[in-house]
Amino acid sequence: MIISHNFLEDLAFVLSVAAVVSVIFQALKQPVVVGYLVAGMMVGPYFPFPLFADMDRIHKLSELGVILLMFALGLEFSIRKLIELAPSCGFITVVQVAVMMWLGYEIGRGFGWSQLEGVFTGAILAISSTTIVAKAFAEEKVAKNLSELVFGVTLFEDLAAVIILAVLTAIATGSGLSPKLIAITVGKLVFFLAALIGGGALKPGELTLAHRGVLFLDELPEFPRNALEALREPLESGSVVVSRLRRSCEFPAQFQLVAAMNPCPCGYAGDPRGRCHCTAEQIARYRNRLSGPLIDRIDIHVELMALPLNHLMGDSPDASEMSEASSAVALRVAAARDLQLRRQEKLNSRLTPSEVARFCRLAADSRALLATAIARLGLSARAYHRVLRLARTCADLAAAPDIRIVDVAEAVNLRALDRPT
Repeated sequence: MIISHNFLEDLAFVLSVAAVVSVIFQALKQPVVVGYLVAGMMVGPYFPFPLFADMDRIHKLSELGVILLMFALGLEFSIRKLIELAPSCGFITVVQVAVMMWLGYEIGRGFGWSQLEGVFTGAILAISSTTIVAKAFAEEKVAKNLSELVFGVTLFEDLAAVIILAVLTAIATGSGLSPKLIAITVGKLVFFLAALIGGGALKPGELTLAHRGVLFLDELPEFPRNALEALREPLESGSVVVSRLRRSCEFPAQFQLVAAMNPCPCGYAGDPRGRCHCTAEQIARYRNRLSGPLIDRIDIHVELMALPLNHLMGDSPDASEMSEASSAVALRVAAARDLQLRRQEKLNSRLTPSEVARFCRLAADSRALLATAIARLGLSARAYHRVLRLARTCADLAAAPDIRIVDVAEAVNLRALDRPT
């Protein structure tokens, strides 16, 4: 506890000194990065009046700062941009490192230093500080294209620095220039970059595996948001595009999406025995995990209540009378599909907006009902077309030649998630 308390005190003190110095340098219109260097001198043990001299804790704070700074720089610089800049940045890096290594070596020879000291001098000159360059560019608001190019070069220099330091370490420790050590270091670096950039194989995923079949997603709101949003385009186009580096491949993904979800986090919302204790805010937050655009692309939303015990156990005489045999339902579905193919040479689910206007015309009373539903439920244009396609399907299942008002009412009623909770 004492160490933790001292560490927090040291952190607060260092940040306070840095804040004061940065304000002064900003007032003097000087780079703040230089101010941070001055602040480091002031809190270090070599200042005439050291404010803080615990070197061990200073090093721990510096490591934390480098981690956070590099993390922030990584957030701002995309892998895609790095790939685009790779040819030019790679060439500039090779030329710059070679020239600076040679220059440093010649400077070392001019001062009468040993060959090893000259090589190390060249390495120091060749390795630029990515963090300082990026920070300075951000403060000076350098043009985006130039800053991206310079930042890309400095990142490639950092990668070259890993190789240079591995070689120089081997030389300095007396182990010699080991080709095996260099090969291992370079191999690890190349493997890491290949994995980071994503040069994997183009393989079909679950959407393509469900092509012309059923994709069932249980506990739909529990899936990651980005995974759910990735369903939007395939549900519209019937295909999915997978990209790796500069390669892309389009896979078929015409699947029937079937999903299930609880009405609330506890799963008991609407239960007549009052077992649900979720607040309205909790229920809304749970249902808001599904975005509006995704809900628009799902044609039917059905709310299923728990079966009464006598129906579940088959003791109710009305249950068997009200139920319809699956074989009878299959015949009606097959007849409806044949009717759609004869009428428009495709299923209702594949109708385009222009085809919807042609094959899903409404009578005056049906138009009035749908207009009221759109106004009250706030349906989008996409939901409007899906309601029309669904109403057309309801009419086809009833073998009706035109869409009736009951078909429109049923289609609207089958979109439970559009109704306010």
